[in-house]
Amino acid sequence: MKNTNRIIFVVTGAISGALLVALSRALPVLLVAGVGPIFICCALGTAWALGMRVSGWRALLAALLSVPAYLAALGTFAVTASYAQSHGLPASSLLSDMKPDVLLGLIAAVLVASLLLEVLAFLLSKHWSNLAAFGLLAGGMVAVVCSYAVHAAYVRIAGHPEGLMQILTLFGPLFIIGGAVTSGVIGEQMQKFSNRSVAAAG
Repeated sequence: MKNTNRIIFVVTGAISGALLVALSRALPVLLVAGVGPIFICCALGTAWALGMRVSGWRALLAALLSVPAYLAALGTFAVTASYAQSHGLPASSLLSDMKPDVLLGLIAAVLVASLLLEVLAFLLSKHWSNLAAFGLLAGGMVAVVCSYAVHAAYVRIAGHPEGLMQILTLFGPLFIIGGAVTSGVIGEQMQKFSNRSVAAAG
């Protein structure tokens, strides 16, 4: 994929993540059912704007399946965090506490999400990539580490985050980095599929 296209996918993905953070307090339902569709639709919209060929029915199916895919990752987070608490790890009263139960839950959710996102990328591109799946996993882990680092820095400087800062310190890095990685990786695969389709047509 052209470097310019890569940058466009990454930037639009990061913007979609920032919008999620901005809207999540007023529309908390987005945190439950909106993250997957917004990231997938952002990647699709960017692909179409760049002139890539993506099957309409595949795009619709991927957007619909992104809801249960995200819910599966969310469920994995909840189960893992609960398991960690039941086995003696410190429990977080709020997600923004970022204690070991939340961190382990986020790591488990990233593992599931990276696999399911690659399934959606395969649906859109007809191309499975282990490298892309690893890229999604690595990007998700970076998002978790950055979220923890931002939280720790904020606690050290200003104390425990409250109100809006709880959302910004936790979901800011997760959604902005996650959106950028998701859009970039899926955009790469859609570009490959588009190129093969053009070559076949020629």
